[in-house]
Amino acid sequence: MSYEKMLVGVLIFACLAQFYLTFIKGKSNLKDFGKEVFRLRVNAFKFGLLGLLFVFIMFYLFYSLIKSNATMLGLLIVLYVLFAILDFSKIKIITDKGFGQKSIYYKGLYNFSLWENIESYQWHDKRKTMLIFKINKEGKLITRDWEVSKMDLEEVDKLFNENVKNKIEVQEIKTLD
Repeated sequence: MSYEKMLVGVLIFACLAQFYLTFIKGKSNLKDFGKEVFRLRVNAFKFGLLGLLFVFIMFYLFYSLIKSNATMLGLLIVLYVLFAILDFSKIKIITDKGFGQKSIYYKGLYNFSLWENIESYQWHDKRKTMLIFKINKEGKLITRDWEVSKMDLEEVDKLFNENVKNKIEVQEIKTLD
């Protein structure tokens, strides 16, 4: 097997895995996500760079198709990079029912967690902008993290404190009765 054929096989597998992880596995199946309460700030440089990369890749794709020198390997590389750009271009939102990531390009929500499933949260000791939270998903305790900008720290902490603490207080009242 030649190197190019092996690389094409690996890229096909990587594209399928990226597609599955980006569009299928993380997509939330809830119909009602609640009203959006807060949208975390995004790094404008990061989004500008992703947009510029997207434009260059589309230019390369059209150029190679017009010049008729497109190869399967080149198209797979372009496809994989486009999937990666779509995966990185999600913004974090907090609603009255939970929090997750929203795609910029369409209305899908990803990795959405309901407030009632949050067991605990804490800010990382060394990286003060890293929020670590534990989710009870189908009986499994999953640990996830969010990187939050310094300008959003107070608001995010307030929203998590209100919603997660209320859940704990309600459970304590129920167990006392």
